[in-house]
Amino acid sequence: GSWGTSFTLPFQFCFFDSTYSNAIIGSSGIITFDSTNSNCSLYPYSDSLIPNKLSDEQCTGNPYYPKATIMGCFSDFDPNLYSISPLNSSPDDRKIEWRVEGTVPFRRFVVSFFHVGTWSRVACSLINPATFQMVMYESTGIVEIYIEIRILYYTHNNGLSIFKRY
Repeated sequence: GSWGTSFTLPFQFCFFDSTYSNAIIGSSGIITFDSTNSNCSLYPYSDSLIPNKLSDEQCTGNPYYPKATIMGCFSDFDPNLYSISPLNSSPDDRKIEWRVEGTVPFRRFVVSFFHVGTWSRVACSLINPATFQMVMYESTGIVEIYIEIRILYYTHNNGLSIFKRY
């Protein structure tokens, strides 16, 4: 996976003990306020506790999970299109996008993952790709996660994900 480019949030967001103006969306279903991850590789699994950094520097090839992160549906997603390569896992209609809804001071910053497959689970991902949203509320610091569909593959990464298995 990968981290996107750091961008300015539409409003200041209070997350635990700090207020943030910038964010980065990760292809693995997470948002971080740690701008040092901008445009880095994202390693979505580890046997280590989260948050954790296994390296003193980001972008080194080692897993790095910053504290200032919303781990909505954190997993090993593969947003690459199957139609481009049969090794990729997402259908052609997949999207990762964000938008702002509402009016000041009650806006919502909505990050949507639509039909995003899981890395190396091509057949199942094309039938049951993940669809979920992470919503951040202005003025309150509230974060809500809405999951429409998320299938865990127990043979993939030993079934590791922060999403509870049933």
